[in-house]
Amino acid sequence: MTPIARRFLGWGAPLVESVSDVLIEEHPAAPSGMPYGPPTVDMSGCVVGVPSARVGRRLLEILAVRSQNPSRPFALIPPEVVAVERLSHILPDSGRRRASRTEALLAWVAAMQRVPDAVVRDALPVPPDFKLNGRVIVLDAPHREVPTDISGKDLLKAAESMGEVHSMLTRHKVTAHDAARTVERLAPGPSARRWQAIAILDDAFSAQLESAGLKDPDAPAGAVADAAALTRTQTVSSVMIVHSPEISPCVCSDLAGANLSVTHLVWAPPDLSSAFDMCGRPIAEAWEARTVPVTTDMILAADYPRDQAALATEIIAELSDRFGPDDFTLCLGDPAMEPIVREMLAGAHVATHGAFGRPLDQSRPLRLLTAAAAFLEARDAASFAALIRHPDLDPIVGASLPGGTAAAMAILDRYRMERLATRLPSGTRTSRDEWAPLQHAVRALERTFAGIGSQARPLTAWIEPIAAALARVYEPVLGAGLDDGAELRDTIERVGGLLRETATASPVLADALRVSGPEALRIVSHLARRVSEPETARRDAIEIVDWFELAYDDARVKIICGMNEGFIPEPAQADGLLPEALRRELGLPDSRSRYARDCLHLSALAATSPHLRMIVGRQSVQGDAMRPSRLLFACDGATLMQRAELLFSSANSRSNLPLPYVHGHTSRFALPRPQPPDDPVNRLPVTAFRDYLRCPYRFYLRHILRLQSTADDLLEMDAALFGSLLHDALGDFGRGPASCSTDARDVRDALDAALAAAVARRFGDELTPALALQVENARGRLRSFAQWQADRARNGWCIVQDGCEVSAEGDLNVDGTPFRVYGRIDRIERHEETGEYAILDYKSGDTVLNPERTHRRTRDGITVWTDLQLPLYRAIAPVPRDASVTLGYLGLGKDPSAKPLMAARWTPDDLADAMQCAEQTVRNIRQGVFWPPNPEVPPSNDGIGAICFDGCADRFVLQTRTLSQGSPQAAEDNGSSGTAPLPDVWHPL
Repeated sequence: MTPIARRFLGWGAPLVESVSDVLIEEHPAAPSGMPYGPPTVDMSGCVVGVPSARVGRRLLEILAVRSQNPSRPFALIPPEVVAVERLSHILPDSGRRRASRTEALLAWVAAMQRVPDAVVRDALPVPPDFKLNGRVIVLDAPHREVPTDISGKDLLKAAESMGEVHSMLTRHKVTAHDAARTVERLAPGPSARRWQAIAILDDAFSAQLESAGLKDPDAPAGAVADAAALTRTQTVSSVMIVHSPEISPCVCSDLAGANLSVTHLVWAPPDLSSAFDMCGRPIAEAWEARTVPVTTDMILAADYPRDQAALATEIIAELSDRFGPDDFTLCLGDPAMEPIVREMLAGAHVATHGAFGRPLDQSRPLRLLTAAAAFLEARDAASFAALIRHPDLDPIVGASLPGGTAAAMAILDRYRMERLATRLPSGTRTSRDEWAPLQHAVRALERTFAGIGSQARPLTAWIEPIAAALARVYEPVLGAGLDDGAELRDTIERVGGLLRETATASPVLADALRVSGPEALRIVSHLARRVSEPETARRDAIEIVDWFELAYDDARVKIICGMNEGFIPEPAQADGLLPEALRRELGLPDSRSRYARDCLHLSALAATSPHLRMIVGRQSVQGDAMRPSRLLFACDGATLMQRAELLFSSANSRSNLPLPYVHGHTSRFALPRPQPPDDPVNRLPVTAFRDYLRCPYRFYLRHILRLQSTADDLLEMDAALFGSLLHDALGDFGRGPASCSTDARDVRDALDAALAAAVARRFGDELTPALALQVENARGRLRSFAQWQADRARNGWCIVQDGCEVSAEGDLNVDGTPFRVYGRIDRIERHEETGEYAILDYKSGDTVLNPERTHRRTRDGITVWTDLQLPLYRAIAPVPRDASVTLGYLGLGKDPSAKPLMAARWTPDDLADAMQCAEQTVRNIRQGVFWPPNPEVPPSNDGIGAICFDGCADRFVLQTRTLSQGSPQAAEDNGSSGTAPLPDVWHPL
């Protein structure tokens, strides 16, 4: 056994710079053998173990830069750089190949299937009625048994939990049986029984790997002395470990027995050598009472996450004239602060780059697989809507539809909104041909994911169909030459690597996990969580790192947001199986060893970072109170009092800091100005006049640009859909023989039948509980209406032939040019004796206002029209011009005692005034008068309101300032585009 040598680098320079000095020192330059050529520094025989890939990249970058030094250039043959925990893999293994991570998971699944169910129940937190090798029977009601299956994804999660415990133990040269014996000694009882079951399961796992001819991926390399001459270790002359305070004993023992020169480069002064063990790990007891050399001027306090982000931005602004973006590194103690900090910096025109990447399962291809799994399994409207919205499916789905994918989505949204549908329409042609494109889209998706069926097969058998589906989707996407093509191609390659690893798993283990195609898609997405996808590098961007990476960073300015307890020092991984006391007894990393590591790192940072700033927050992103990091109180008594005053006194905390946003002289937010319509407006529905009178600009958006919004997430009928259902039922009733019946019972039965037919047409036979309650609500309103309807017929009023849902239209002669007006009149009646007519409109709101209140408004003694619906109905209705006509509403509100009929009491002069208002409205529309918008319109959720600043805090200010610009021509004259100046409330950097 050759012990690992320790070399203490001191704190005279950042870690990676010191390591590069050592590598160059240990590998002297040799003549290149070419005339006038630079000498060669050959490091190819050296393997460098680094704590993270980012440290390895930075080390190679520094070596490359130093090789180009004009005063001493050299040709560099770089060392091999590997992760510290994979150093054992450079050593020869005896015979068997190490299992991949996927194979290890499959071995755990196979092990759970080989042991009795009672062992699995004891080892894992599963229900007491858990049966893995049979069905799970759950009694959820008397005399009723419901079988439920354990999903493949759940099996994989259980395997992962066992694998994490096994990996932790193995890397620290502890077995599950060791842990079971320790628990039996410390806490006999349920915990001991659980560990005994885990030990049995662990043995079964090892047996499964052995049967497949594989080796545990975390196991030691084993004895290598005899095989060393026959392995690649012949080409390795030395191993250097870059400051890895948590290097596992397993790796240490492997390297010590490899007959190699191994040196651990410890980032600490030589006089602290007694605070480290022989492998270079900090000794917890030596660091518990050690003072951390940070100064009080490095520490700042802020109340809220937003204040922390603003304070960090201020620090960057103060130092930006002395340092460039590469000189800054921002550390987040709490990863949840990332979106807040990045948004704040983006507002200050500071680009950022996340060094930690993101899990591959959040990428576009894996989100596609997740959505496809839900659709292939459920084939309902919700899963179809989620899948069809994936942007990468647009070339496939859009090619099969005349209007492309956008048209299909619009039809789907309307289908779900109008019918509250949970199912997709069946058949190639439906009762409404407009739904047919949905079936075309469904068939396109089925062709795309062909081969991914519902039968149970080994997981590995599904990889080829999954890869084929991804190829069908992404070959057109990558061939389109999009801006993000290179990034997407890298993602596809990572997905391909994951699929290859899964497909090449040992056949002996693959059969342990037999799943359906959709479940295989979910499992692949789940496995992708452990693959990291780097964020695309941005030019002149400030790096954002986590606490672990900051210790190895060599930027000159380091800012820590969230220097709080619970984040720094980083807590040991919470695990119910491995509590603190058991970890300490078994020699596993615990809170004391983690504190020692982070105390070491902060001491090194303080000594090597001339511009270190630590921001302590008082409230978390979730709104919880937070404590300062205890590392800040590792100081002498006098300093301790100063720190306490700084960190706990409200007078020293920064709160409600001004947002450091860069602003211009004008707001970039402004209402888009209306443009003259391409085609003249010569016809409008009756209801459009109300929209114009309410706000000409909103009229322009809705009726000229034809903007509209639909909601596809309705779980029950909204007011409009509820009203449409009642209108459908009343229309059917009005066309039937019971419409003139004087018997309330006959009327009620006819209304019940009409409602049932309307519900069946719109929603089908299966109603959700919420929808069923609303239908009963509608039934109750119709039954209350039945008595009035019978009395109305008894008094001589009867609906005229074809007098329900009358499609009417007519011309308004405005300045000698006709203007077509059309609409659907709900109900036209005629009195049998007097010949008088009634034009009535159904209203189904909970509270029904009378026609006067909905049509006119009086302010400062002046009455103006706000709606022209009923007067225009009178003008276009198919009734004699000289007939006496009553205009009004028939209310079906929630109050059953309210009288339905509300007649308008307008005189002929009132109606003439209404027609003059209609004619003036037509003139304005013809002249293109759609500006200014009406700032008094209440905010709405109709989608149009968002364009008009609805929901904005400065809505009225923004609209008023936009209006103050005058007409579009005035804005053009003064050289602006209509943007509005804002109050000078932002503080520029």
